[in-house]
Amino acid sequence: MAEADPVIRCDICDNDYDSQCAGVPYDTFMILVSTVRDCGWVCFECRRIQKTVVNCLTTSLATINETVADMKRIIDQLKRH
Repeated sequence: MAEADPVIRCDICDNDYDSQCAGVPYDTFMILVSTVRDCGWVCFECRRIQKTVVNCLTTSLATINETVADMKRIIDQLKRH
């Protein structure tokens, strides 16, 4: 029986990837296989999605910060009157 090709599992979606599906040269992939238990790995699709999520959260945070700053200004004005 032939040994199965090594795979790595995405820490987010839990899908398994071989070297070709992961888009990593085989030599590099074999190094990754030996270290993935210690450092983890995230597939390209999950990275793309997470980057979009982070960008949305960053935009939302900026909006919240502006709203809080406006509210502080209003409170300061009310305190003066």
